[in-house]
Amino acid sequence: MGEFLSGPSPETYQVLRQLVLSSPNYRPDLDTVDQLWRALDGGHLEEAQQISTRLVPTYLLNPRAHLGLAYLHGQKGDERGEQFEFYFCQQVRKFLLESGDGSRQRPFQVTSVDEVHYLAGVLEARVKQVTCEWLGGRLHDVLLTDKGELYFETGVALAAYA
Repeated sequence: MGEFLSGPSPETYQVLRQLVLSSPNYRPDLDTVDQLWRALDGGHLEEAQQISTRLVPTYLLNPRAHLGLAYLHGQKGDERGEQFEFYFCQQVRKFLLESGDGSRQRPFQVTSVDEVHYLAGVLEARVKQVTCEWLGGRLHDVLLTDKGELYFETGVALAAYA
């Protein structure tokens, strides 16, 4: 984490990604990010604070989680925490977008299904259908959108649901 923060790069992002995916506490089947945003939307800051402790390790690289944390810090008057989380959000968003191009040859590499939908939103792609496809021995989510097909390597995340 320190290497990523002191020198954000595609390489340090991938190292951090592998640490998240290999953690014994990795649980992408939980809707923790959605819980955080429901608490924030309802103005329940104490509940949001409690939920935020369950974001790591699974949602460490999830931009929507860090955006929620930035909002939480801002609501609590913690400007430094708000700025840090917003910066971290921007960095993970950048490298998530650079992890692929959404094509069959270079799918986006995500750590949760939440990131699949986040990226579709960032790309302003309206999802019409979601399918799965095996490519090179790995499972991929394929979003059929108004902008064409978008591929996401999700096999590792989906395997953790078992």
